[in-house]
Amino acid sequence: MTVVSRRSFLSGSGKVALGAGLAAVGVPSLAACSSSPKSGAGSNGVVSYQFLGNPNESDATAVADALNAMLKAKGKTFTVSLQPVQNYTQAMTLKSSAGQLGDMFFTAPWATDYYRLAAAKSLLPLDDLLPKHAPTLWGSMAKSTWDAVRVDGKIYGAINQQRFPKLWGFVTQQKLAEKYHFDVASIAHYEELEPFLATLKQREHGIVPWATDSVGNNTIFQPELFGWDPVASAYGLAVRYDDENLHVFNMYDTPEFKAAAEVSRRWHEAGYAISSPLSDADAAAQNAGGKVAVIAGQTGPSNPQAFGFATVGKVLVPTPLLNTDGASATLTGINSHASNPENAVQFLEMLNSDKDFYNTICFGIKGTHWAFTDESLGVVGFPSGQSAGNSKWNPNSDWVFGNQFNAYYRSVYDAQHKRWEAEAQVNRTAATSKAIGFALDTTPIKTQIATLSAALGQYRPQVVNGLQDAGKGVSTLLKTLDNAGMQKVLAEAQKQLDAFKQNGH
Repeated sequence: MTVVSRRSFLSGSGKVALGAGLAAVGVPSLAACSSSPKSGAGSNGVVSYQFLGNPNESDATAVADALNAMLKAKGKTFTVSLQPVQNYTQAMTLKSSAGQLGDMFFTAPWATDYYRLAAAKSLLPLDDLLPKHAPTLWGSMAKSTWDAVRVDGKIYGAINQQRFPKLWGFVTQQKLAEKYHFDVASIAHYEELEPFLATLKQREHGIVPWATDSVGNNTIFQPELFGWDPVASAYGLAVRYDDENLHVFNMYDTPEFKAAAEVSRRWHEAGYAISSPLSDADAAAQNAGGKVAVIAGQTGPSNPQAFGFATVGKVLVPTPLLNTDGASATLTGINSHASNPENAVQFLEMLNSDKDFYNTICFGIKGTHWAFTDESLGVVGFPSGQSAGNSKWNPNSDWVFGNQFNAYYRSVYDAQHKRWEAEAQVNRTAATSKAIGFALDTTPIKTQIATLSAALGQYRPQVVNGLQDAGKGVSTLLKTLDNAGMQKVLAEAQKQLDAFKQNGH
């Protein structure tokens, strides 16, 4: 078994994650639709739970039965109905129009648009309900973490805990590192990879030294590398995490971005990357097939193994940051029309405090959907004769349901390196951004946002992939962004950040 990250889930489904508080342009918002009381929670003692679904979840009723038996054993008087939903945001918009939203459902800035739902009062405030009915969940995270999901001072989404800070870095195939005596631990900045990439180019024919893709995901430029909090990453807006004044700036109009563009251009001209980057999906397949040597991305403190071959990697972020973007990435909301929201919150408490209960929704029924491959380490896999392709319950997305640190491991490597403990420690020790809890309201600038998004989609990948001369490429990008309304977007963002600060944040 291999866990699916949010990024790979989105890539596989053709969706792109946006920054905190931002909706995909052109995607209808759930908040634009009304949710009728007939979707009310707890009707007939049943809590309906809707979440990101995939085709391998046909045993939803059987898994719900197993969960309900556990609820009964704990003295709960309600049951749960599991409702996995495919093509999630589109399908949930239709369900909202038809008054079919569940009693509780998965939400995020990038899925169903959490901030719009909260502003439209489609979600129930949880400030009183969580401490009373989910004390373990409430106490599992610091106040500063809960502050990240506040809208107008109230919490409308229960945070599904995982590693929140984005730990950008790189991984490379272990066999190549050993073959060429490459000291991964010695690398502090991406440009220090050049000698290794040059060696690979010269001696490893048939393997691409450096990964790229057509949308610019595999890039050496990430705001967190410089201590910036991307308060609206989809539009290039950031603040320095420790800036008391919360001065917002265009992160593409910085010496750091230009320097990264120059490195990318140099690597492209040296032939370290393929001349025409593949689509996101094709590039991911190439990476997974071992056809690429070095891949940029989030690495993690325990060097988790995300491929079918051994890798070694390094985190290059000097100061892990706790910000809105990370803490709000996966949430569970309660329908504001819930007739018995207490039951829904008690169900959340079970998901976040009872490991057997949580792992049942993540993996299914023991012996039917999963089996221990190393019980002493808590490592699981598929029963004999089953696989990811034919399993009838394989959500493969623990981060959708609750506290991922309570999950079984899918690999011996992760278990031996105590991945969950290491990632939980990152959460506890991360530096908190001064802008935590801020989410940009794009309503006053929606026209500029649409134009800006189109401009970034067209010009940014060319620069970060090194397809143009760095100076000319950056200049063209900045000019295009200004023509698209970047200055008005910056002014509106600053206005909102100033109000955010004045309100005591």
